[in-house]
Amino acid sequence: MGVYLNPGKAAFEEAVNSEIYIDKTQLIGYLNSVVKTKQKYLCVSRPRRFGKTITADMICAYYGRDADSRKMFETRKIASYAGTGPSKWDAYLGQFDVVRLVMTDFFKPDITIADALSKIKKRVLDELEECYPNVGYDADDVLSLLIHLGYLGFDDGRSEVFIPNREILDEFRTSTKGGEWKDTFYSQQPS
Repeated sequence: MGVYLNPGKAAFEEAVNSEIYIDKTQLIGYLNSVVKTKQKYLCVSRPRRFGKTITADMICAYYGRDADSRKMFETRKIASYAGTGPSKWDAYLGQFDVVRLVMTDFFKPDITIADALSKIKKRVLDELEECYPNVGYDADDVLSLLIHLGYLGFDDGRSEVFIPNREILDEFRTSTKGGEWKDTFYSQQPS
């Protein structure tokens, strides 16, 4: 279990054990229906304060290889889910490696985009190499993943990285408001 690769179930377990918790595990039923399809790459974006973190924690707890979270989910709504896709609610429970990234951990006012991306690449690759030492990784693999998931885009003509998803871009702008960001993110201003 790592910080980024297969972070486990602790964060979601803390949420479900809290006084206020709303069970949204039926979302996993939809996610299971797109596993192993062309629609399998998802970007979870919502407005501020609408549950992105708890949703990411839930996804890590359910799909992560090292989470061992059957008991936690068999009492949740997902256990009675009767949607499309795999017929059993636990068809993909603990079946995948999960990478969880919180972009605000990397993008800071005093760090350039290039430095933030380098930090993401290094930290994720370190964990991948520790878990799978016999696989060769290239630092561009991590950037390709972020681009494929829709978190980042790259403009070849201008050689610039950009955020293609409007909701993620708005979240990024909100989290980086302040004068010290002005020069770093000039290209993120609305056109």
